[in-house]
Amino acid sequence: MKSELEKCSDTEWLLKLYYLVDISEHLNQLNVKMQGIGHTVLSLQQAVFAFEKKLEVFIKDIETGRLLHFERLLNFREACPE
Repeated sequence: MKSELEKCSDTEWLLKLYYLVDISEHLNQLNVKMQGIGHTVLSLQQAVFAFEKKLEVFIKDIETGRLLHFERLLNFREACPE
């Protein structure tokens, strides 16, 4: 198992970490939308369905490498020397 310091210099591991940070942010936004008083089951269902559609967009974004919806990952990738 790699030490914490070794992970900080492992580009592949850091790319995965930045991906996780970005996708967690998207999940957090969904979570916030679903909180609070006054939401109907229909509005909550629509939020989940909309997120499912976003996931499809996210998959295409990752597959193409454009990373339009993964700001932190894109910034790291651009700053990372290859």
